[in-house]
Parts: sequence; C-alpha cells; structure tokens
Amino acid sequence: MNTENQLWSIKRIADFLDLSVNYTRNVIVKQANFPEPRFSIIEVNGKKQKSKPRWIDTEISEWAIFHLRVELVFLNHSAHKNRENKQKTRILSSF
Repeated sequence: MNTENQLWSIKRIADFLDLSVNYTRNVIVKQANFPEPRFSIIEVNGKKQKSKPRWIDTEISEWAIFHLRVELVFLNHSAHKNRENKQKTRILSSF
C-alpha cells in the first residue's frame, strides 16, 4: 500500500468530486474551509516563479467526506422540515 501523499491539480479535484473544472476553480477551492493549496518555486526561462496550486490528496478526501456528511445532514433536515410543512399545509387546508 502506498502511503505517500499525492499532489492534486484542480482537474484531479474536479474529477474526484465529479464537478466541472470551472466550478471547482471558481467556487469549491475558494470556500473558506477548503484545504490550502501548496506551491513550489519553479524556474521558467531563468526566472523563479510560483507553480500552479496543488492540494494534498488526503486533505481533499477528508474535506469531501466531512463536506458530504454535513450536506447530507442538511438535506435530511430540509427534507424533514419540508414534510412537516406539507403536513401543516394539509391540516390547515382541511378546515
């Protein structure tokens, strides 16, 4: 089993989350609770500059698990509230 972390690009994260690259770049990675990117210093044409951002795979996996769990709880809560509201509507409309 390989225990070394991998660095993921925006495209790899988008594939993992089954989202578009554009949405991942413009929405997902900009969320306050999303893991911080890592940068390397690279040399291009004799000039040093930052690389494109990369994220540690395990941090993304953990974020996704937590994020999906919170989203499921929210959706379950919303569905429960919707059922309650529908029941209230049925009761009120029967008068």
